[in-house]
Amino acid sequence: MFSRALCATALVIFVIFPALAKEKAVAVVAGDEIVVPDFMKTAIKAGSRPDDDKDRDAGRRPGKVMAFFRLERGYTVAEFMASRGYYIGVLSEMVGPNGTVYGHNNSFIAGRGTEGTPLGPRVKVSGLTNVMEIISELEDPQIPDDALDGAYMVLFYHDTFGLAQTGRR
Repeated sequence: MFSRALCATALVIFVIFPALAKEKAVAVVAGDEIVVPDFMKTAIKAGSRPDDDKDRDAGRRPGKVMAFFRLERGYTVAEFMASRGYYIGVLSEMVGPNGTVYGHNNSFIAGRGTEGTPLGPRVKVSGLTNVMEIISELEDPQIPDDALDGAYMVLFYHDTFGLAQTGRR
């Protein structure tokens, strides 16, 4: 039995991405063939990103991931279930000051922290002025209609199974 969260995730992956992909031709490439644009390389090295995030970059390859999705400067994007925001920091730098990043967490994730929401401190300390934190459930993300150029759930998708099993959304 599928939960609402899993259905919402499927909506993002199978409806939103294909709709966006219609705008551009998409070719299948191997990971080592993905070329990371210079603006993304610069964003990954940004001083606003914590050193412990940069230490994770070799394994997570944020430049290749976002180059694969053809992220561009000035885009309005969302990361669903962003938790503490590893990718929020990357996205904020990559879309730049003319772009917007919606950092989404549901009430369960938002309520786990002892010092406010998990994402809030990162946004404040790193000075991510183009990030808007949203606390809502996946089935009602509270993002304006037709606002997004891209939507991502990068480091949480595997956890949606656990949410479904526990009844959390």
